[in-house]
Amino acid sequence: MAEKISEQNFLDPVWYIENFLWIRSKNKRIVPFYLNPVQRHYMAHRTKRDIVLKGRQHGFSTLKLAEYLHDTITNEATHTKIVAHKREAAGKLLAALKLMFFRIPTEFRPRVRYDNKYEFTFPDLESQITIASATEDAGRSETINNLLATEVAFWPNAEETLSGLLEAVPASGNICIESTPNGVGDPFYAEVQKARAGQSEFKLHEYPWWANPEYRMPLRPGETLEPYSDEELNLIANYNLTPEQIKWRRAKIQRLGPRKFAREYECNFLQSGRPVFDATIIERWPKKEPIYRDNYLRVWERPKPGERYAIGVDTSEGLPDGDRACAQVFKMSTWEQVAILHGALKPQVLAVYVDRLAREYRQGQPYGVVLGVERNNHGHAVLVKLLEFETPGLYFYKPQHPGWDTNSATKFMMVDEAEEAVRQGFITVYDEATKGEMIAFEWKDDGSAGAPDGEGNYDDTVTALCIAWQMRKATPWQIWEPGGGEGGRALIIG
Repeated sequence: MAEKISEQNFLDPVWYIENFLWIRSKNKRIVPFYLNPVQRHYMAHRTKRDIVLKGRQHGFSTLKLAEYLHDTITNEATHTKIVAHKREAAGKLLAALKLMFFRIPTEFRPRVRYDNKYEFTFPDLESQITIASATEDAGRSETINNLLATEVAFWPNAEETLSGLLEAVPASGNICIESTPNGVGDPFYAEVQKARAGQSEFKLHEYPWWANPEYRMPLRPGETLEPYSDEELNLIANYNLTPEQIKWRRAKIQRLGPRKFAREYECNFLQSGRPVFDATIIERWPKKEPIYRDNYLRVWERPKPGERYAIGVDTSEGLPDGDRACAQVFKMSTWEQVAILHGALKPQVLAVYVDRLAREYRQGQPYGVVLGVERNNHGHAVLVKLLEFETPGLYFYKPQHPGWDTNSATKFMMVDEAEEAVRQGFITVYDEATKGEMIAFEWKDDGSAGAPDGEGNYDDTVTALCIAWQMRKATPWQIWEPGGGEGGRALIIG
């Protein structure tokens, strides 16, 4: 057999997995490991830094175990570490690893030594695989070449443990963080939101239940599922689902309940506490790919003649690990999101971007844009630059006082009115990071509203959205236009 196998095939992980490895199937049979469509898609699109938001039963942990086993026993001096959320899960991964390894043909199976029950050493290669649980000292100092962190949303002390593990992986190493969702506010949720916004070192892969063609139930002769619910119609429209898939979904929801199904199969970060916005409405908003994107800007629609646009801006200091700045752009005739600027932008840089956005969406049309910039904290520095640029459309909350003034009274009003607008269907958002922050946004015990407590949770996109929605109420004297009245502010809208 050995002489028939080329080195190219042997070093290809997909070829190796499908020719050498065996697994336990769902119906308790030992079978060759052939990749399912979800696994095959991931292997074709994986990087050295991946974060995977998944539904249940895609076989993802098994796939990564197989991929990293192949890498460990075909390379020298390779340390692979698998970290599960609890000891029981680590034991199942250990059993799967043993099954794979001892089914490899003997001529291709390296000599193995057990340093302990959860540690495999391959002495001829100086390579090693370690399996641990997050409840142990999983993040101790050591060099790791391949790291699989499974079900991270369920780890105790996830932030501390994961941080230690990530620091142990060199730039040349591979990291995969994967989990089903477990509510908002934990480090996994925060990293997914950063990846959705394009502000993470990790590439996001999302695999809800409909990515797996196995999840369907045949219809009986003459059976019809109509009428479909609004939620089902939305799924059919967005993902081209078949009646057989909808039937499977209904049966699963009846067994698990809608909340558990949404979390375990639809990759939904369910709300806890007292959420401001209704997640079911947000989840129904259509998905739409931007027509333009760069490091900070995403655009869904370029300016159209005759339209007016509202821009809401939340500012920040611009530090890499701090709050981010955001500018939300909405078309006022439909209140659809048409663009978003989002990232760690210092005030002076943010001002340049916002000035360009305002001018582009104004299209040279007087009063074509109204621009609300939060004046609190770093907003003053942004406003100074915008006044220097004579940016058209700038909102004044009172004479000689540019910007939107956020205080305890206006904060409650802007959040409350934005919630009503979402509930009444007046606003449509396309940006996934904004949707995520809106789902997590919650009322606090002191009556205020904001992101969940904890590092990595932000609400800058929500604040910018709320300010943009307030711009619909701007009166003529509050909008600055070139050639306007006192202080450069126009007295009438032409």
